[in-house]
Amino acid sequence: MKETKPGEQLSIVFERKEPPKIKIHNKARAAQINSFSGLLRVRGIYPTDIDGLIDYGGRSFVYMEGKTITAQLKKGQKMALENVVNSHNKAGHTSVAIIYRHNTRASEDIQVKNCFVSAVFFGGEWTKQEKKITVLQFLNRWEQKNKIL
Repeated sequence: MKETKPGEQLSIVFERKEPPKIKIHNKARAAQINSFSGLLRVRGIYPTDIDGLIDYGGRSFVYMEGKTITAQLKKGQKMALENVVNSHNKAGHTSVAIIYRHNTRASEDIQVKNCFVSAVFFGGEWTKQEKKITVLQFLNRWEQKNKIL
């Protein structure tokens, strides 16, 4: 670090770089279905998948689930999202689950950042998102509100 002389000001410039592009190394493998057949557990439950998770260093978590415009969130998946978010929040790790919607063709990649958030689970309840807000906008607001830098 540069030493400053009396009366001299030190200025630090932070540049926000373009985030790295996420590269899928093997698109054919990424498109494979994970079959949970044979994994029926006690109480009649199966494993579930979650489409996205952001871990802010163990301090905060955002769970993301994408659905087509008309698809409903399955009961088990909804309960899993609620339980994991409630568990994190009880432990002092501010967390949220969001449902985003798309109408992307199955042959095309879903650009999640541009999808609209339709529901948010926080504070023990689901709220329908009335205003049109994209996933990217939601994340920016979440980070700002929770002082995640």
